Amino acid sequence: MPLQPAAGAALDGGRALYLAAAWLAGPSAAERIACWAGGTTALALGGLVLWLIGRTGGSLWLLPAAFGLLAAALRELHGRKADFL
Repeated sequence: MPLQPAAGAALDGGRALYLAAAWLAGPSAAERIACWAGGTTALALGGLVLWLIGRTGGSLWLLPAAFGLLAAALRELHGRKADFL
């Protein structure tokens, strides 16, 4: 049976990361690794957007993007999947 990422996985580098990790460590470890990598990336990008807002005097139009990234990071780090995907 071929290794398949979770049904809600995005079509990006997360799928490649999942498959590589599943090949090396097994599917359950790969799921944790992919969730951790996605969550930390979203957290870093959300923090970067907030820093950019503060540094430049801020375009408040970036706030929804920052909050969306931070919410995605928390959801990924807690191991939850989005209901709408």
